[in-house]
Amino acid sequence: MSIIELRTEEIYKKILLLFDEKKVYLDPALSLIGLSEMVGTNTTYLSNTINQYFGCNLRTLINKCRIDYAKQLLAIDRHCIKELYKKSGFASRSAFYAAFQRIEGSSPLEYLIQFKKKESNINKKGEPLYEAGLIQRQII
Repeated sequence: MSIIELRTEEIYKKILLLFDEKKVYLDPALSLIGLSEMVGTNTTYLSNTINQYFGCNLRTLINKCRIDYAKQLLAIDRHCIKELYKKSGFASRSAFYAAFQRIEGSSPLEYLIQFKKKESNINKKGEPLYEAGLIQRQII
């Protein structure tokens, strides 16, 4: 493995730590520059690492994480959809709805309705939600 490959893998591991454990994506002001400072690299290396390991740019990665988090909140606590954008790290409701639609192919309300239908059917079978794939086992 070359030095560049080792450095890229190190950056990737730091990104995972920051996203999985510290949930930095919940900060509405998170930017490429800010994240590169947290990781301890420059924006070019960070951007290239994100593209290589996640197959998308930083903005898309952040939005996917935020939407996954919003879905977890909906599944667990039945949060008010009108306030969900703030708890998920979005600066505006319109950005949240646009990202949700783009990533999930439905609005948050449509998603919640479908989730409740699946949950209702699964609960009749007595199967835990995480085994049915509706929610992740390790939540929030």
